[in-house]
Amino acid sequence: MPRVSSDATGISRLPALIAAVTTAAYGAMKVVYAIDGKLGLPGFPAAAGHDERANISRDEWGNVALAAVATGIALATAQPAGRRLPRWLLSAAVWGAFVALGAGAAGFTLRATRILPDLGSGPTGWPTWLVLAVLDLGAIAWGITAVQLSRWPQGRHVRVLRKEHP
Repeated sequence: MPRVSSDATGISRLPALIAAVTTAAYGAMKVVYAIDGKLGLPGFPAAAGHDERANISRDEWGNVALAAVATGIALATAQPAGRRLPRWLLSAAVWGAFVALGAGAAGFTLRATRILPDLGSGPTGWPTWLVLAVLDLGAIAWGITAVQLSRWPQGRHVRVLRKEHP
């Protein structure tokens, strides 16, 4: 099992990999809803009146595309080859993903905990809490990745160290 180095950069790949996995899971949930022409997420039905809009499926496919791009950004951040991208570009993309996905996670959390009940109906069973776990874990991972990337010295690369076998 490879060990993740933080060498001179102080960056761990784990948060970026968690961000990639949770964002891909979000994208997969959106694929199901896009195919069904539904709005929302499992455990979070659309608020009254919002599910009657035209082009719901198209909008959900747009979310799938954004999730795919964000997953690619997270994976680029976790790979040394991604460090060849201009730092400002990668940093802007990661911070943008953190703000967007963090705001979504916060909104769904406030809705599920009924702190902001006007955002839609309350929890509808265990899928609600599973979706929240994925969204909130992803938002935390994106935040850690963004902070680490901001501290990453220009021109440095992350190395994966493999355990030496005798």
